[in-house]
Amino acid sequence: KFVFFSIHNCDKHPEVPLMEIKYCTEKFLQDSGINHIIIRLCGFMQ
Repeated sequence: KFVFFSIHNCDKHPEVPLMEIKYCTEKFLQDSGINHIIIRLCGFMQ
């Protein structure tokens, strides 16, 4: 299983480059069929 650490609410802030990259990666994983889990951490956990 692929584990991806993302950012909480990254889908709501596409104007922030890091958040846009995280959200695009989430979408890629969801569309890829790869067995994965996405963990959305708050900024203090990164």
